[in-house]
Amino acid sequence: GAEGEGETGPAVTVQRLRTVCGMCRAGCAMEALVADGRLLKVEGGSHDPETGGLLCARGKAAPAMLYDTDRLKFPLKRVGKRGGGRWQRIGWDEAVDTVADALDRARRNHGPAGLGLFGGGRAARYIGELYERLGSDRRVDLGREFCAANQAAAGIAAQPMIPAPGTGGCLVLMGSNCGESIELPLMRRVLAAFAADTTVIVADPRLSTAAARADHHLMIRPGTDAALVLGWLRVIIDNGLYPAGEVEGIEGFAAVAEAARQYSLDDLAAVTGIPGGQIEATARVLATAAPNLALLPGRFSAWYGNDVERLQNLAVLARILGVPGATASVSTKNDAPVRSHDLVADLLAGKTRCLGIWGANPLHAVPNRYQVRAALDKADFIFCTDIYPGEAAQYADIVLPEASFLERRELVVRPGADGSRICLLGVPVVESAFERREPYWIARQLAVRLGVNGFDEADSAARLDTEVRDLGIAWPTLQEEGIVLLPPHVQSPAAAGAAPPLPPPAFTPVFQPPDGYLRLLSGRCPVHSGTSTMNNPWLHHEQPQNALWLNEKVAARMGVRDGERFFLENQDGVRSVQPVAVRVTAAIRHDCVYLPHGFGQLSPMLPQAFNAGVSDAALTTRSAPDPVSRVRGIRINAVRLVGLDGKARPAPRLEPEPELLRSAPNPFTSHESGARRERWQRHGPRPA
Repeated sequence: GAEGEGETGPAVTVQRLRTVCGMCRAGCAMEALVADGRLLKVEGGSHDPETGGLLCARGKAAPAMLYDTDRLKFPLKRVGKRGGGRWQRIGWDEAVDTVADALDRARRNHGPAGLGLFGGGRAARYIGELYERLGSDRRVDLGREFCAANQAAAGIAAQPMIPAPGTGGCLVLMGSNCGESIELPLMRRVLAAFAADTTVIVADPRLSTAAARADHHLMIRPGTDAALVLGWLRVIIDNGLYPAGEVEGIEGFAAVAEAARQYSLDDLAAVTGIPGGQIEATARVLATAAPNLALLPGRFSAWYGNDVERLQNLAVLARILGVPGATASVSTKNDAPVRSHDLVADLLAGKTRCLGIWGANPLHAVPNRYQVRAALDKADFIFCTDIYPGEAAQYADIVLPEASFLERRELVVRPGADGSRICLLGVPVVESAFERREPYWIARQLAVRLGVNGFDEADSAARLDTEVRDLGIAWPTLQEEGIVLLPPHVQSPAAAGAAPPLPPPAFTPVFQPPDGYLRLLSGRCPVHSGTSTMNNPWLHHEQPQNALWLNEKVAARMGVRDGERFFLENQDGVRSVQPVAVRVTAAIRHDCVYLPHGFGQLSPMLPQAFNAGVSDAALTTRSAPDPVSRVRGIRINAVRLVGLDGKARPAPRLEPEPELLRSAPNPFTSHESGARRERWQRHGPRPA
């Protein structure tokens, strides 16, 4: 910064501090401009080789988050019943003592299973470590579960190397919402592919931002992505469009070829809704580009309960086409001992008695929020640590105010474009206001009271010094530069072992919505990160509400006009709290609707976010467990439109259901959640 005399007095010294953004999971480098201890603005970090010194809208809105008057300021103790929203300010000693006593009591009386944790984001790593040292395996990382666990089980990279410009490669986006989720490191690689000679194929039920710019948009029937990959495999294998000498000797190839020929191309075209000629043409594009090919499955993958199957088919396709580094394996081991629904079940059964919620919102992330709410009511004790007093905090007995990423130290390691690792240092650019504390400080205070080893460093700076040395990074270099590039993990051929056999590709049909209903799809929008940014005044200004995408032909048959408002009612009779505006468009298939995620929060302590828009989570009462990963897919829910007069508008079925889909199990025949009764208890009678 500069310092000197101005016309009205001494000039202010402006410091430019290097840190890392925490407004989403991407971990982009950030530079903070600070004067007199106050953050003036943030800019993209020029030291980040993958972001080009850019920040997205969420990153630029970080100052509005930092100085949001609705943020948690002090430790709070619940007064009155859970969910009542009444709190008493207490000191940190009382707050930490109370939480530690509850953890200790639950562990002594009920064993390690008595402790549960819903975690989310980078801030939850230390509390997760504490739970692990306490012997609890009831630790759920919601982001990893719904965004990475299926990929890990299928043996496919969540972010494969994008073909370099000028190499004539091909990029396949299968349900990837990268054009709206906008994680800059990946987004810039994808944009470079669009701008070069890379052929882009997008399979998506709607014309997303990426699909609108693609060379080929396959407007696929929801739930049939695995069938599309089977079609590609059939064309490629039947026509010998693969490096025969390299793959025919791989164990399992014959089974792959047999499985790919199980269905005719006409059958697969009928199932997917994509003409057979289009399936064949895009298969030939893939084969021509191979091995310079990237198959990007997207981050969120908990779709229909056949998700490992879909991702495994993609991984098999990559190996058949000789993509470097491609693997495909059959995994029967989960990456976590429990899933979110297991923890909910343990709470309901009284096995888990003390619950921590740290930087997460299970009421919006875990399927069937009504069952989740019942589980929270059943817990003996709940503590919640967060930046905002969100939905989860309403059910806590103790609420702990966390320092934001601009007020704490942390180490962020993210994958680079070439398989390298990029290590970034986050530093406090301003002092924490009020009584907010860093995550390491809070976890260490609990560890000391519980007599748990492993939190020996006195503060986060000393702890990071240890972590950096373990990575082989020079601490002074990281402090000075803010970033260090590490080479990728390299396994020796002996350590890697022989290539695993190819699993046979498959397609498990997904049941179609009941008559009069449309499948509910949801996803991210460009200016929000799920529920975490909904109260940010700058971002709320940009998008305060969500809208429902509805196919124009369906709308015409229903007599629905663009901008008209309707309640949404799902197959279990659960109705949205308020109506939503309809966006009539040709950019979505006729058998589904699309609703941006994260809106419609129910915490009155968040005035910007409270009841702003309609919650897709409130309408997600059903879920289907994947047989391999046990992650529950949520896109098996369906909705219909209900007018402001209370009359339902059944959706027409514009084409007959393919024969192959009629064999799918029907998830709508039982009412496993009791959601109808729960809706009445929470929301009262339907609007008249």
